[in-house]
Amino acid sequence: MDAGANSSADQRTPGPKRRRRTRAWGLLAIAPAAVAVAAALGAGGDSDEALPDSSQRLLASDTAGMADPLPFWGALDCAERSRHRRIATGGDPAPAGDGSPQGDAAFRRLTAVDGDDLWGERCELGLNNAGGPVSFYREGERLVTYASFRLPHDFPLGAKNWQGVLQMKQAQPADNGGGTPVISLGAYQGQWLLFASDPGPTIVDRVVWRAPAEKGAWTRFRIEALYSQDPGQGWVEVRVDLDGDGDSDDEGEGGPRIAVATLKRETAGDPGDGLERGDPVPSHLRVGIYHDERIACPAPAGCSVDVDNVQVLRP
Repeated sequence: MDAGANSSADQRTPGPKRRRRTRAWGLLAIAPAAVAVAAALGAGGDSDEALPDSSQRLLASDTAGMADPLPFWGALDCAERSRHRRIATGGDPAPAGDGSPQGDAAFRRLTAVDGDDLWGERCELGLNNAGGPVSFYREGERLVTYASFRLPHDFPLGAKNWQGVLQMKQAQPADNGGGTPVISLGAYQGQWLLFASDPGPTIVDRVVWRAPAEKGAWTRFRIEALYSQDPGQGWVEVRVDLDGDGDSDDEGEGGPRIAVATLKRETAGDPGDGLERGDPVPSHLRVGIYHDERIACPAPAGCSVDVDNVQVLRP
């Protein structure tokens, strides 16, 4: 069955499906001064905490224990269902975010191929709907999101153009539900890159943290945030296990707490979406591969990313 029929990627975006944006994930439209500031932020204090934390309350978890991703994620936004594969062995060996065992060794592989067009070249998990199962992020919530990624040999890590693996994307229906995601994680130019965008409508975002990336190894992320449309209230902090030793206390693995808007702000009052002008727009979680169509991913192999051990917890 063609998963495109159930796509949730951008339900209310008008106009032709294939479009090239000025800057959706990468550095092309970021001013040099902004890049310098982001690099300075990324060099900030390292955490001395291990990644798992048993004091946190588990809200949701996907360790690829089930073959079908839809009960957890709600939607598979890929050109074909076969672009998603559950592989039973070789998954992330780390425990879940609360310290408990995963209970399986499986992981999910998501693949995009040149010419795929689901509101862009992508293969992602996550229902883009404020009432959906992965619409976790709302005004005033403080949550911790864990996710592990492995970049296979066919992943174009050296690409110069934007390429994302995780979005905390403003959810539909909303007048300000399009544009760049308010928080997102990219992998290209040999780096992991965390982006933030302004709460208003925009197709531009900026780097707020970065770290070196490599292929073939599981990399565990912990993204904690206070979710708010107000950049004076919201913040995000990323910790990452770059060397696979189970903690984030090595040099470069812990970023600073960064003051940013972590939700979008509604731009108009539409009776159909239940949001008034100025209301915070809830965000939903998406994982997979989504990138500039100019990045080469020829058939039949395409370009893949491996995803495992996803949790959302309340500290």
